Amino acid sequence: MKTVTPTVTLVMVLVMAAVTAAHGPEPWPLLSRQSNSSEPAPLVNETRLDHVGIFVRDLDATTGFFSEALGFQVHSGNTFPDGARSAGIFFESGYLELLSVTRETAVGASALRRAEFLAAHEGAVFFALRTPSITQTANDLRQRNVATHESSEPANALYRILNLNEDQLKVEAFFIEYPPRTRTPEQIQLASALKKQPNSACRLASVWVAVSNLDEAVRRFQELGFESGRQFTIKALHARGVEITFGKASVLLLEAHGAGPTSEFLKQRGTAIMGVTVEVRDLNHVTSILRRNGIAEVPARARAWGRSLLIPASQAHGIWIAFTTRHSKAQSPEPVR
Repeated sequence: MKTVTPTVTLVMVLVMAAVTAAHGPEPWPLLSRQSNSSEPAPLVNETRLDHVGIFVRDLDATTGFFSEALGFQVHSGNTFPDGARSAGIFFESGYLELLSVTRETAVGASALRRAEFLAAHEGAVFFALRTPSITQTANDLRQRNVATHESSEPANALYRILNLNEDQLKVEAFFIEYPPRTRTPEQIQLASALKKQPNSACRLASVWVAVSNLDEAVRRFQELGFESGRQFTIKALHARGVEITFGKASVLLLEAHGAGPTSEFLKQRGTAIMGVTVEVRDLNHVTSILRRNGIAEVPARARAWGRSLLIPASQAHGIWIAFTTRHSKAQSPEPVR
């Protein structure tokens, strides 16, 4: 059984412990929205998207790109015992973790697997779902006959991690809990400062998973207790999909709809994380940053994000990024043209 070996730094724990706690898609008739499970898992509404792990070959160069070209504030992380190095982009809700490891520095099978991935690709490898209780989540999943394994952490660890069998979702994912802890005023102030993004980014809204069989992918999430939501098409990606909702975030499952970016991604990586949606407060400000730095955004004519800008994976170290403004699900926001 494959399990995820996540990397969580002290700075990341401090930031995410301070967090207290979007899409209007075009419908298309393909999937049944009925789950095979009787009821959603009890903690689904309290689950949120915590972070996405993005592996890159040159961490320093990537940090510079995300900072200078895309306008993020990027913070240095740690060098881990397995040889990986990290950096973080923190939001008021969620964060992006940039990671790098080489065959020369890798220690252990998991790190070596990451290094081998980087020999052929760059891009997102895993995502984490934050839960208020690992114990309750494990119990809920056990009742659904879903295999899990809690990572062995030191007794004084500031987080707990519950791994899913990688075969469950065909992509690496795990649950993380940050138990309540007392923080000093200085730690609270630091966490607040780390989450202020110059480009006005404020929330990691969704992670996209490209899949070869949409019906099967939806079923696998339903087995965990999550509900399938709106169905949509994204013309810019030549994709159609379904939104898996939980709390204030979501997973977008994308299936290729003709030749295009999604079909090409699936040829190269198979079922894997293709991109992320980042909510911003001022999309015009983001546009000016991108154009000033020569970053060519792709107009998003679908309603999967509302008014939005797409950054192709070819420009962002293997991961597609959608910048979007928050909008009401009850309305159909005007797409960028």
